[in-house]
Amino acid sequence: IRHLAEEIQAEIMDQEEVPLHSCCNDPSWLFHINQDTIVDVERVANITNEALFVSQQQMHVGHQTFSMEPSVVRDLHCSCVDDKLSLNWEHPWNLDYMENDGVQYRLGIQNRKTKEYNVFIVSVNSYKIEKDIDCNYSFDVWVNAEVNGIHGALKYIEC
Repeated sequence: IRHLAEEIQAEIMDQEEVPLHSCCNDPSWLFHINQDTIVDVERVANITNEALFVSQQQMHVGHQTFSMEPSVVRDLHCSCVDDKLSLNWEHPWNLDYMENDGVQYRLGIQNRKTKEYNVFIVSVNSYKIEKDIDCNYSFDVWVNAEVNGIHGALKYIEC
């Protein structure tokens, strides 16, 4: 409340009850909401130090591993010619930084007219679908990468 005029500060500090207010931006309410908060600084410091100590000990036990999620595929393009839907994309940018035994891509294709939905799992970054494709209709396409069982974010495009 230091930004308020001194007389308003004094009035707020002398209040025993918070007056009715319309919302949470009332200076009186903001001042009094934390008035009865008591912090045991020594206890908070001890808990923090214990947590830091435990986490440091865990870092030195064995080989530390973590999993990284593959990022979204890049430059997803599609075209539909002669009732063949062609998709191509670039691998996720962070794939080169991940330990992996290979990458798989999950393709979800939905015909906007018939609502028919198909899923394909491929290990290449381009794919051509010929079955049940009619280029007179639009398609919703989702692609994501999977590395070591971890799925990356979906990339969407309309064809």
